[in-house]
Amino acid sequence: MFVCVCISVDVLPAFSFVSGQLYGQYLKDIKLNDRVVQLEQLSYLEKKNYDQYLSNLLLNGTVVDASMLKGHELDAVHSDEVIVYYNDLPHLDTMLDTVGLIKEHRAAIPRTSYNGLIPFRWNGKRVWLVPNVNKVQDRVATKEDK
Repeated sequence: MFVCVCISVDVLPAFSFVSGQLYGQYLKDIKLNDRVVQLEQLSYLEKKNYDQYLSNLLLNGTVVDASMLKGHELDAVHSDEVIVYYNDLPHLDTMLDTVGLIKEHRAAIPRTSYNGLIPFRWNGKRVWLVPNVNKVQDRVATKEDK
């Protein structure tokens, strides 16, 4: 059985766009694609294949400390894939502030994340913010003990 998974851009509804205040500035020039796009080779987006792809990327990435996101310290890393672990949402928010990304969570899950993974480009590297599974399991165990 083929399961279709859709990747879509998440556009937040904002009154200013609906009322037209910012339509001319941001949306006016968007046009429909006039080229034919072949969509037959999308099997890599199936959950099983995509999860394997992500696992390979993360296994080959270089783990760095969150403090390296400041300045140009990532220039010293010789890998294109950089992994930074976060312990909880407040820790993640601090890192998102450092790199200027939006801090928005739904049901304690970061928006734009896939299984807690948040990819972005920083100083020429692809950085993956990854939940520290050990810390998360420790917090769950502590809450269950109470």
